[in-house]
Formats: sequence, structure tokens, C-alpha cells
Amino acid sequence: MKRQNQPYELLTLKKKRLEQPESSIEHTRGPLDFQFGQRKAFPVDLDIDPSKLPQNGGSLPQDVMTYLAMVRMEAEGNEKYNIDEDENFYLHETVASKEDTALEPVDDEHQMHVTWHREYTEYFKARQEELNTLGKEIEGNDKFVEPCSAQLWKKYVFETTPDEQLIVVIPFDVKFKMIVYFTRWLNKTLNANLIKWIEITLESLPELLEGTEISLLRNLAKKAIKLRGNDLDSTSLSVMDEIISIVGDVYHQRDLLEGYL
Repeated sequence: MKRQNQPYELLTLKKKRLEQPESSIEHTRGPLDFQFGQRKAFPVDLDIDPSKLPQNGGSLPQDVMTYLAMVRMEAEGNEKYNIDEDENFYLHETVASKEDTALEPVDDEHQMHVTWHREYTEYFKARQEELNTLGKEIEGNDKFVEPCSAQLWKKYVFETTPDEQLIVVIPFDVKFKMIVYFTRWLNKTLNANLIKWIEITLESLPELLEGTEISLLRNLAKKAIKLRGNDLDSTSLSVMDEIISIVGDVYHQRDLLEGYL
């Protein structure tokens, strides 16, 4: 394969470099400086002719090489430019900085829990909107017959499967009476219908509540936190997490989330 001819300007530049005298090269590529680890730009001689030094303290020498020599001598006399006697000084600095900035290992299980919490609270808020809309559509169509004692309430909750049509017709104040019962019945093992009642009752609550109502929700969440410290099956643990996430995040009781997220 035939090589292409090089441009005339490039050939001319190479020719000039070849013809450049050795003395000229020394002024553009000095010897290696062991003090600073670089090649000198100029072969500066530190033996300065006193006659070339400026007579006035603030003036500069007229001779360029003398000026460079003075600058170099000043740099060598400055401690901050001196190389540390420990040859591994910079290596030590690098290793130390890496140790200082080392990141702690990521807890995958914790990260999964945080992700679940975020996704669940988003789902919960969507369910709140759905039930709120449904409640407006069927308001006044049905009436809820409230059990007249705690024993009958427990029998009703444990034996009845709730649905959306039922929960939206239960009066607001009755729902908080139910939450008081839920707090009492919350335990390590939970009845399947009780779980559904807890979930759908919380989903049917409005986003804005009064202080007394928030207090009742906090009691429920505190009971869940206490039970969560025990060995629970996956279903019971999930219910406890749901309660804590709802009360702590949706209802802004952030202190209940300490050690949880």
C-alpha cells in the first residue's frame, strides 16, 4: 500500500528540528531535576553573578537567566515546596483518604423495606381516594346496624368479611370506635377477617383528622410497634408494617418511624 505524502509544512518542521543545534535544545528541554521531579525548562545555574543582581530591593534583574535562578532559589528555600523525607508520604495520604471516604455496606433488606414502605403508602393514598369517591356516590343509600356490645362487635368483625360497599356506609365516629377495638385485639396471631377490617377501615378514613382521632391512631401504631419486636409470622408482620407506615407517614407521625425506616 502506497503511503500518502506528508504535508509540506510538517516536513519543513521536522527538518528544522533536525537542524536545530544541541545548545538550543538544552534551553527548551533541561536535565531532570531531582529536587522537584521535573525537567527544568531552562538549565538554570544557581551560581549567580553578584554584578547581575538588582541594586534596589524591589526591582527585577535585567538578565532572564538571573531572574529564573533567583525564583528557583526562593522556591528551594520555602519549606512548603520541599519534598517530605518519607518517600511513601503521598501513598500514605492516598490510602488514608480512601479509608476515610469508604462507604458502609448497603443493607439490601433495609433498602427493600424502605422501597416497600414508599410503594405501600402510595397505594394506600390511592385507595383512600377510591373509597372517598365511592362513599359520595352511595351516601344515604344504606344504613349500618351497629353491634350493641364489645362481645358482639368482636363476633361481627371476626365472622364478617368486609367490602367497599359496607365500609363506606359506616359512620365516621363508629369507625374510630372500631379502631379502639382493633388496638385491643391486635396480637401476634391475627384473625383473617380482622386483618381485612383493619386495612379497609384505615383506607376509608379521610386524610385530615382531628387531634383526638390522631391520638387513637397513634395508640394502634404503638401497639403494632410493640408487637413487631416479637417473632411474628409473615402475615402478622405485614399488618404491623402497614399500620406503622400509615400512621407514621400518611398521618405525619414521623416519630413512630424512628428505627423503622
